[in-house]
Amino acid sequence: MLLALAGCKQEPSFDERFDAAQKKLEAKTKAIDAELSVAASEGAAAQAIESGSPAATN
Repeated sequence: MLLALAGCKQEPSFDERFDAAQKKLEAKTKAIDAELSVAASEGAAAQAIESGSPAATN
């Protein structure tokens, strides 16, 4: 009986699950921000080309 219990892994605590979820969301947030930044840069460049003026850099 003890050997059977020793093989069971304890489930992560609430704090461990919360920290893991928070890290995952932060990574997604950074990825989305990077994607939006690239899209905004490409949009500004395309608009500058259409209007004939140089693109503003942020």
